[in-house]
This record gives sequence, C-alpha cells and structure tokens, in this order.
Amino acid sequence: LKLALALAGPARQAELIEEYADLAAIGTVADVMRLVGENRTIVKLGLERLSHTSRPGLAMLLREAGLVLGVKRGYYTHYRLDKEALGAVIAGLEQLRDTERRPCGGTFIGCPESEYLKCKSYVPPEKRGKET
Repeated sequence: LKLALALAGPARQAELIEEYADLAAIGTVADVMRLVGENRTIVKLGLERLSHTSRPGLAMLLREAGLVLGVKRGYYTHYRLDKEALGAVIAGLEQLRDTERRPCGGTFIGCPESEYLKCKSYVPPEKRGKET
C-alpha cells in the first residue's frame, strides 16, 4: 500500500486507500505487526472497509471464519463484522507475537535460517534422510 501511495502521488491517495485498505489491514495483521502509529491507522481503515467489502472471496472467508454476522431483512441478508470475535482473533495474534520463540529439536524444515543455524540438532537439507 505504501509503495502504491508513493507512486500514485497525493492526487490518488484517497482512492487507493479506499480500494486497498482491507488488503493492507489483513497483511499488517498477518505479518503480526505491532498495531501502533501508521500500522494502527491502516488496520483501523481496513477493518472499516472489511465490514462492507465487495471482494466475494474475502467476504466468504470472513463468514466461514465466523467473523461476520448475517441478519436477514426481507429479501436481503445484511452482513457486519462480529467485533467480539474479531477482538478475540486480534488478542490471539498479539499473544502469538509476544510469545518467546524457542528452537525446536526437529530438522527445522520451513524455519528461518537465522533460527535453525543456532541449534545443535540442525540437519542441513543435503544430509536429511542420509546416514552419517
């Protein structure tokens, strides 16, 4: 989002924020970024946008995750974010972010290199499954 805003210039910033704030909020939360300053603003704007998203896949994902409540009014169903459920998700993400990471005793498949090279039980990919 920041790159798109910088490239588009001031004239299109409001339009781009309206269009992509929901995706930027999901990315910010998915990256487990601290929700302070600019990140907090992005997530706040994005959550507001998520409550009336026009992205069908995103709307379905939110409903399936139980983060959206549907109220039938006549022929139409009106959806809104379940703020209590969303708060629980955010609290869980914050807890994950604040949890101390400890090296495991496995082969570290998929772990960041900086983590697994510190551990004595690390097995390099070329030696996995081979007798030493």
